[in-house]
Amino acid sequence: MTNKASDYLNASGRIVIKLGSALFFDGANNFNQQWLKSFCQDVLLLKKQNKEIIIVASGAINFGLRILNKDRDDHDLNLLQAAASIGQIELIGAFKSIFDDADIPTAQVLLTSDDCDNRRRHLNSLNTISKLIIENAIPIINENDTVATEEIKFGDNDRLAAKVAQMISADVLVLFSNIKGLCLIEDGKLIEDKIISEINKIDQNIENLVLAQKTKGSAGGMKTKIDAAKIATQSGVHMIIADGRSEYPLSTLLNGGECTLFKANTTPLRAKKQWILSAINIKGEVRIDEGAWQALNNGKSLLPSGILDCSGSFEKGAIINIMKDDGQIIARGITSFSISDLKKIKGQKTSAIHSILGFVANSEVIHRDNLAIIG
Repeated sequence: MTNKASDYLNASGRIVIKLGSALFFDGANNFNQQWLKSFCQDVLLLKKQNKEIIIVASGAINFGLRILNKDRDDHDLNLLQAAASIGQIELIGAFKSIFDDADIPTAQVLLTSDDCDNRRRHLNSLNTISKLIIENAIPIINENDTVATEEIKFGDNDRLAAKVAQMISADVLVLFSNIKGLCLIEDGKLIEDKIISEINKIDQNIENLVLAQKTKGSAGGMKTKIDAAKIATQSGVHMIIADGRSEYPLSTLLNGGECTLFKANTTPLRAKKQWILSAINIKGEVRIDEGAWQALNNGKSLLPSGILDCSGSFEKGAIINIMKDDGQIIARGITSFSISDLKKIKGQKTSAIHSILGFVANSEVIHRDNLAIIG
């Protein structure tokens, strides 16, 4: 038996999977290595189907606390950050030992909220993760708890996973934890065996069902998952909440396992382009020739050779206007170069970028996925 969630997973090319802290440990708080092996085997199976998998993994703090023989209830922020630095090695090592056997590179990516929200760092993070995917590596992403305190104090990686899914234009975000999905509440009581299978809109009725209590072994609860669903669905990403405690949790989900599916009403690319077009604080502009304009109309990226001039004050990652030679603004996009670098390479072939700047981070001034035509 299948469900709609399995249909969305099967149709997806790029999937972000978030693993809650509690999944890595059994009832006796021992590392559940067999479960992790089964999950990784599921991931390898999806990769054989040419699906791109990005993992957001909590658990570094819990790994570290076990090594230090400390309890999270101590609420010592410095201790939790120290535990994260110790536990992150254990966490990434657990994945690496399994994926090494399959000759799949494992990549550690530590992010903070600012890395997702700051445009320049957002673009740098996106480029790194995209390159890892191209190189067939599996990014293992976690909050950088040794320098960021927001996750430790206020939530967990649910919202970070949603921001990563938004950043890389994923098709589906899966949140695995010890929660089956969004449950109904009747007469003020949680009905755990009644899971809402599909949600098309997060309205006040859904908000009223949110469970504010925290789950054991996790910093978050249903509240952070609803927050993540808002971020994901508004970005064109479908989101699934499912219980990941069984072995082979992805296979279970694909075979009709119980879950809650939050449906997006647009595509990731369309949502991103709407966000670009709605930008208010425009820092600069480029003026392009007719050939470049025709290329943009045909779905191509903007290359330096087609740029006649540029103006403004902006850094890499800023949203800028694109105008024709007559001054008409015809598009808007996220620039891969600062104004100072762009002035040096405008009108030049991409092959000349390295000799002019001394580096090549991108060959496109604005990639077609970061560009929106006006009108």
